[in-house]
Amino acid sequence: LSKGRQDKDVLDMKSNDNANEFLTVDEAAQLTGYSHWSIRRWLALGGKLTRYRAGSRIIVSRAELLELLKPKKEETK
Repeated sequence: LSKGRQDKDVLDMKSNDNANEFLTVDEAAQLTGYSHWSIRRWLALGGKLTRYRAGSRIIVSRAELLELLKPKKEETK
């Protein structure tokens, strides 16, 4: 793993946390319409998406992914 990038192990999360569904990188790409390379880039940049691990698989939070894709509200002056 490169410096500054940390994975969170899904097994360390509460097992009763059903509110958070996880997707593989390919599933996230399919859901968003972006390439799997874009999803991987978001993971590599840090701060955009949190990387989780389920064994050797890298997964992302569906809720976090959808939040990232929400349009930002512009403030009116």
